[in-house]
Amino acid sequence: MSDSPVDINQLLRKINGGFLRGAQTALAKKLNVRPGTVSRWITGGLAMGEETAVQVAKALGVTPEELHRAIYGAAKPALLTDAELRAGIEAIKKSNEELRRVIHGLAATIHEIAKQKKAGGK
Repeated sequence: MSDSPVDINQLLRKINGGFLRGAQTALAKKLNVRPGTVSRWITGGLAMGEETAVQVAKALGVTPEELHRAIYGAAKPALLTDAELRAGIEAIKKSNEELRRVIHGLAATIHEIAKQKKAGGK
């Protein structure tokens, strides 16, 4: 591609016969992902890992750098590798499991206190 600025809609039209309508779905099919995932990538609501960015860029016929310029403008966000993203997800899952254990423990404690108060109040 050239150095002229390209926006993501131009790239989507290019892979969808010049039409924007249905282009995200077409890209999603090419990449075997859900259209909502493509939408979140394009709006910046979901970060792409480095490997994913390479696949998306290839599907759109641009370099990963051109893809990021098309989505984000001049600013290129820091990329995480897919492995780093997976590690982050696993850390969140572990935190959620720990929170569930704490909440369960608190609920059991509250239940026990309520039983004691009820027994003492009779």
